[in-house]
Formats: sequence, C-alpha cells, structure tokens
Amino acid sequence: MANISDGYGNVLVERVGHDLKEFLQVVQKDAYYELFDDIDNMNPDSNGDVEFTFGAGGRWNYEANIRGYLEGEWMNGEAEQKAYNKFIRAFKKKDGLISIEYTDSDTSMDWMGEGEYNMSVCDGEIVFGHDFQEEHVTLERYAEQNGESTRWALEYIYGDEIAGQYDDYVAQCEKEGKEPVEPENWYGVLSPQEV
Repeated sequence: MANISDGYGNVLVERVGHDLKEFLQVVQKDAYYELFDDIDNMNPDSNGDVEFTFGAGGRWNYEANIRGYLEGEWMNGEAEQKAYNKFIRAFKKKDGLISIEYTDSDTSMDWMGEGEYNMSVCDGEIVFGHDFQEEHVTLERYAEQNGESTRWALEYIYGDEIAGQYDDYVAQCEKEGKEPVEPENWYGVLSPQEV
C-alpha cells in the first residue's frame, strides 16, 4: 500500500466547474484517493467558475492524484474513461482552466513542499503544467507551512510521548529559572534520555 501524503490548497476553475464536478462525482464515488474532498459543496456560478479550498490524501504524493484524475492515468474502468472523455471534450470546447496551488508533505519520508499545477487549452490542445518545490522536513518549516507552532509540529511528527517529554523539559526549565530552547533545537540536539 502507498504512503499517504497530506495535500491541501486552493483551486481556481474557469468555465468548466460544472463539468469538473460532474466528472469527479462519477470517478471519486468509491475512490480511496481523491482529487478534492467535499466536492458536493463545490458550487460553480452560472459561467462555470468556482474557487475553493481542499484537502486530500495523496497516493505517495498529491501530484499522483492530479495526474491520476486530470491527466487520466487512473481512468481504467469503462465508466471512468467515459466520464473522463466527456470532461476533456467539455474542457477543450469551453477553453477551460484549472489552477491548483497546494502544499504537500509526508513526514515519514522526510519531504514537504509547495506546488502549482495548471491545466489549460492552447491551440485546441490541453496543456498541463506542474512545478513542485520539495524540501526536507524541519519542525520550524513544517509548523510554518501549516500555520501552527513548533510545539504542534513536534507532537504531529514525533507523537505524544516525545511532545510530553518536551513539556516536562519546559516545566523543569521553568522550575530552575532557565529559558527552555525551542522544540526544533531541543529535539535536534538533545535525545529524550537527556531531558
């Protein structure tokens, strides 16, 4: 089984929001990996434009989900292929645009990053563009990427036991009148046995 990454971000769809929603309702019906969560609440306007945020567990990485759905790599069954072909025809006819800005990470594999994916039409053909800037996971960067504290990142990545040891360390420092170091410095320098 594949590792599951933590993908989330923002999506802009122009002219093909209704078509995209219809397509995803067919192909994501019983899917384990989704392109976007909560598509029932995706409400395009009368022009087919919609902008929304999403979350999704990536199959190894979120890029695999994008390629699987938008580039058709996962359309193996007859119903999926039919829905994909219908979506692609509408996308070309309406000169559609899908732009996805996202963050993705798999802390167990020590990577995180930010990506941008664009699907558009040029001279009647669909053009796919993708860029992902990957980096190693650090508590500080992971906390920043998720809008959280480094204490939160310590617990999220290393678990309750390590976070509890850090809390004990902070309490001991306060008791002794010392200034505790931040979680990224504590975990990177001290082993839990030294706390």
